[in-house]
Amino acid sequence: MSQRLSENEEAVLIELRDSEEYCVNYAYLDGVKGMHRKELEPVIKHLKELGYITFWRGLMDDDGVPAGSGWCRSRAGNDYVEEHNL
Repeated sequence: MSQRLSENEEAVLIELRDSEEYCVNYAYLDGVKGMHRKELEPVIKHLKELGYITFWRGLMDDDGVPAGSGWCRSRAGNDYVEEHNL
């Protein structure tokens, strides 16, 4: 069993969908567990270092309009969520 993440890290991981086709940016994550960008940055960094999330550039929305960049939950992140019943 993997080591348990902090409550804030788990909250961000849950907020991210289990699909590499659905990515979100800081604006979307702003306010999760009361965190804002300054508090989110180290959480995102740690999740990325663990391989639980991936960063994508050049994202498009459903209409094909450029939508910037963002994070998605990786397979390892999905495994963590499933393992810990989140």
